[in-house]
Amino acid sequence: MLSKLELSNNLISGGLDALLKCPNIEQLNLSSNKIESMDVLIPLAKLSELKSLDLGNCPVTTTENYRKKAFAMIPSLKYLDGLDENNEEEVFGNDFLNGGLDEEGKSNLLS
Repeated sequence: MLSKLELSNNLISGGLDALLKCPNIEQLNLSSNKIESMDVLIPLAKLSELKSLDLGNCPVTTTENYRKKAFAMIPSLKYLDGLDENNEEEVFGNDFLNGGLDEEGKSNLLS
């Protein structure tokens, strides 16, 4: 089962409906692509397991209220560009989403 997908730096500008063939994606990295419009992200709303999405360095991130719109559009989303809806950093790292903690997460939890 595919749960992490790394697609950064691929000149992607659309066609995200193809990702619907991978319904179990929890972490999706689309950073440094050519995504310009919030409309391009609409198919991601159907990925009910998607918890972490990275769109850093994509033109869409300059859209007014980008973060608010993305969280509203994708109900399952917990982290966008490494931050939650309240702009708090992802404390436990990506491994937390997969049922475990990375070393930094363990350190943060214990401190």
